[in-house]
Amino acid sequence: MYRLRNYLRITFPSFYNGLVALYHIFFSWRFFRKSFSQFGEDLIISHLLDTSKPGFYVDIGAHRPTQFSNTYFFYRYGWKGINVDAMPGSMKLFNILRSRDINIEAAVAGQTEKKFYYVFNRPLQNGIYDEDDDIFRNKEFTVIKKIDITTVKLSDILDKHLPAHVHVDFLSVDVEGLDVEVLKSNNWNKYKPKIILVEVLDFKLENLADYEVTKYLSQWGYTFYSRTVHTIIFLDSSVYSSKEKP
Repeated sequence: MYRLRNYLRITFPSFYNGLVALYHIFFSWRFFRKSFSQFGEDLIISHLLDTSKPGFYVDIGAHRPTQFSNTYFFYRYGWKGINVDAMPGSMKLFNILRSRDINIEAAVAGQTEKKFYYVFNRPLQNGIYDEDDDIFRNKEFTVIKKIDITTVKLSDILDKHLPAHVHVDFLSVDVEGLDVEVLKSNNWNKYKPKIILVEVLDFKLENLADYEVTKYLSQWGYTFYSRTVHTIIFLDSSVYSSKEKP
């Protein structure tokens, strides 16, 4: 095949270039990989994980089962995981489209306590906020409903729902400003994912070392790997040494 291709390229260059053009027109889909994340986070971490083997994820602030999901890409490869979101009724669709997963309707925070969950006219902004947060001064967002909820710690969810002898390959956290509080509620001596994705709005790379999430995760052996528009990706240094990072 190589000899024939080389012969055509040298002897009939116009004909060869036409064949190449047709190949790319009709077979370019073979090189296409669909992302379900908002900014391609799933494709980034797929380079670090072996999707041909069973894996496990935890998605805190899962929001929707497919759209803007950091985990659905892996679900399609046969992976399983735990999806958590505080929005009342949010798990009904998860139970239909992600029936292989463990789907939990709960609000995760630093400790178990009573809080208010706010439902906005833009669902991506739904979450737990303090009454003096900037979001309430933004005229683009309107509070539709205010719900009393009881928060739970991440460690409690994993204690109760993580299957025995299963290691978490990656953790995704997107809870509208409470991401560090969620991370602090984990038992890091017991549960240490290989990869962590954390939402950070208005991120600036030059300020990476100053972010609270960077300082906190570095205490547990995590280092910065990559970023997208609103997400920082950290790796467990004991799993991914500097020489092993792609």
